[in-house]
Amino acid sequence: MKIYVAGNRHDIPRIQHLMAKIEQMGHTITHDWTEQSKGLDAEAYSTSELARKAVEDIEGVRKAELVVALLDQDLIYRGALGEVGAALALGKPVAIIGEQRQFVFFYHPSVSHRISVDDFLGSLESGWFGR
Repeated sequence: MKIYVAGNRHDIPRIQHLMAKIEQMGHTITHDWTEQSKGLDAEAYSTSELARKAVEDIEGVRKAELVVALLDQDLIYRGALGEVGAALALGKPVAIIGEQRQFVFFYHPSVSHRISVDDFLGSLESGWFGR
């Protein structure tokens, strides 16, 4: 399955770990946005770099068969929420990891919720998201 993983840039090590686990299960990550990071300072990017990153991120969502959003920390998830919205607009299923429920689209019928990374990986391994 082709999967895009969204999250917060302050959580990159955990996102990279999740992507590695997904790949170990034989799935493909459509776009690894964490590899482009110049640290945590958005001011490190030029306007053209930010535009390119936005296009690449949405293209990763477009290519995905499943969008996973790691939202289990007390962080602000602006970019990840944009990617969730793009996935829903494109008719993609979305898996939310964590207990976040503050966004109206988290209740969309194409969204499923998993409490933890392990819970998500178990569902992925069982083929639940391929149904």
